[in-house]
Amino acid sequence: MKKLLALLLVVALALPMSLGLFAAAAEEVELPVHPNGRVVIDGAAAEVLDPTPLSIKGVTYLPVKAIAEKVNAEEVKLASEVVYGEVAYAPAKDVAAAFGLYYYEKKLNDLVYLFTDAAVAKDGAYTVWSSADSRGYAAVMTVTVKDGKVTAATFDEQNINTGELKYADGNYTANWKSRYPDVDPDALKDKALAELVEKQAPSAVDVTTGATSTHAKIVELSTKALAKAKFDQLNPAGTKGYRDGKYEAVGLADTRGYTPVLKMTVAAGIITSVEYDEVNAEGVGKVGTDYTARWAANYNVVPEALLAQMKANLIKQQDPSLVDVVSGATGWYNNFTDLAAGVLDHAARTEETDYTPVDGLYYVKGATDSRGYTPLLMAVIEDGAITQVKYHEINKSFVSKRNDADYIGRWTTSYPEAKPLEALAAMEAAILENNSFDAVDAISGATSWKNNIQKLGKDIAVKSAAETTYFFRAKSTASSCYKAQMIVEVDADGEIAAMGYKEYQNSSALPKIDNPAYISRWAERVAETFPNLDQIAVYNEMMTTLFETKDTSKLDTISGASNWRKGIVEAGDRAFEWIK
Repeated sequence: MKKLLALLLVVALALPMSLGLFAAAAEEVELPVHPNGRVVIDGAAAEVLDPTPLSIKGVTYLPVKAIAEKVNAEEVKLASEVVYGEVAYAPAKDVAAAFGLYYYEKKLNDLVYLFTDAAVAKDGAYTVWSSADSRGYAAVMTVTVKDGKVTAATFDEQNINTGELKYADGNYTANWKSRYPDVDPDALKDKALAELVEKQAPSAVDVTTGATSTHAKIVELSTKALAKAKFDQLNPAGTKGYRDGKYEAVGLADTRGYTPVLKMTVAAGIITSVEYDEVNAEGVGKVGTDYTARWAANYNVVPEALLAQMKANLIKQQDPSLVDVVSGATGWYNNFTDLAAGVLDHAARTEETDYTPVDGLYYVKGATDSRGYTPLLMAVIEDGAITQVKYHEINKSFVSKRNDADYIGRWTTSYPEAKPLEALAAMEAAILENNSFDAVDAISGATSWKNNIQKLGKDIAVKSAAETTYFFRAKSTASSCYKAQMIVEVDADGEIAAMGYKEYQNSSALPKIDNPAYISRWAERVAETFPNLDQIAVYNEMMTTLFETKDTSKLDTISGASNWRKGIVEAGDRAFEWIK
């Protein structure tokens, strides 16, 4: 009965409910409690909120009154709030906006961060995207922070199908002015961006008549960007980019036997491709099968389209915590962002590695620029060497710059000393001669082409690599641990080259093994029972034994760190079976 009522609650919470109706059922309903329930405000210690936050269809709901008390604000009534008993909850994003806060949720361990304007933002350029609207336009904003202050901001909206930008090409504003001659959308947009820099707070940007939609998007996205910047100031893992490589993350199987699997490619320090599916015991996935066809028919959604939206959002923003919840596929969303967070945490901590290439034809493309040109790089690898290479930049009519006499003519007219085709030929020849895409560094001329070739070349180097880093989720081993994972490096011959194990606490962004404070507390707690226990030494002994024997039963003879051993055995067994 309680399970049924819990399901009814999840459905009901999507609708406005009266206090009285909810109160009547309060004693019988099990709440969809947030998996962590801890909130960090301005970098202080994580607190367990009472009442506990909720997680409803992938969205974190916070108790409004409790947050108001924490930040010394007056309680407000929000249009999106729902009531359980006498407690009003609202989506964390809405609660943060109501109190002028910045909200960021770390997907690795589901810690909720709230920041005030007083929290310092880390210097850098932060680009964030919205999901595409019904016409296919996704808003994009870049906020630049210098010395902790917003120094610049840009905003546009891009058609995800054509790559066309509303403001950059002028067509959108020209059409607007033809219908509303008294309104200048460019001026209104620029006014809002200037106010953001001047007032240093998105909530202080004035609403302008004639641009209410643009104003709302600028406020929402700049708040999102600054939340990321304020979190990065606290983030011990840093934001220095990710190690190039191929990654495969394997989650826990659900009650129906489906295991979530995420595959990701990182090249030139950024995510360049990502795939996701959920496979059964026979290795058959859901995507593109009768499973998603029934899903689409029953719920009037297209699961593959929702998944494509998540993947595009992750690649654009490079952070699973910034990927918007996708209504209609929240199960996929939770698994997708969870596994991506695990992959990227490890990739941010690992040194660069050289990979062994596999023969084949490789073709990659970069992001379409503001003028509608898409960079493309093709390479053939034979016997481990690059034997063919060709670079193009293609316009919307599929014409390459190198084959466009008018384009080359305009280039050489503007820069008489430039010889772009000769420079491009020299770059391609250097790649073949040196068997390296980095060889283009030595060639002068056509700088933007050279930069794209290097960047896409790293993508090809990773795509052609035989080595893969695997991640295997394990169940929580103790109440203090939320997520655990086994990390396995597999070399070009399919052999395990390295193994590691991480457990992430709810109260820290650091895994236990890398957290000196945790190790110290552990040592104090067991000092009387195990006066000579060296936790790190025990961990290293377990991982060395597991790597050498590939047999988790051999860990039974190692004393100490029993919870770690439990997680290592479970994840290790899954890893050996999956890789085999």
